[in-house]
Amino acid sequence: TQLAELQKVRPRHPRTTYFEARLAAQTGDLKGAVERTERLLKVMPDSPQVLELAGAVAMLSNEPLRAEAHFGKLVQLAPGLAAARQQLARVFLRTNEPDK
Repeated sequence: TQLAELQKVRPRHPRTTYFEARLAAQTGDLKGAVERTERLLKVMPDSPQVLELAGAVAMLSNEPLRAEAHFGKLVQLAPGLAAARQQLARVFLRTNEPDK
């Protein structure tokens, strides 16, 4: 797989970590997904892809305040990105704050 190849060639590269985090989230390894997204946020704090993933992982981990912070920053960085606004709206609905 592409991930296995990246792990072999560039085990510590952010792209590798990103794909590892996505896979961890998709397979229910929330602890692994959180660890990897936090590592990514340290090196790529303004990456829209990383912020979207971090917000999604936070929602899966039942941490809506953390998700709000990530999706809020994503909306600030990419105001025209409709998906970011939709994700933020989902957070507000989940936390019973639809007026935000």
